[in-house]
Amino acid sequence: MSYQKKGVICDSIKVRIKPAPPTWEVKSRPDQKASERPRGFNEVARRSWQNLVDKLAPESDLRKAVERLLQNKPK
Repeated sequence: MSYQKKGVICDSIKVRIKPAPPTWEVKSRPDQKASERPRGFNEVARRSWQNLVDKLAPESDLRKAVERLLQNKPK
């Protein structure tokens, strides 16, 4: 059997094939734990919550909730 090309011969259409993308190697970071998350508030956040507490009325439910939030220690 011989192989036959089907279609019209055309010299004016040029087709370029993109090169294959490089294969990426996934490497883990040995110096960083995957499940490590920040705990507690940073200084700016703590100051912001404290300023809010100072502005709220002493008997406010929101003030009590924010005070409880500020008292929670990171686990």
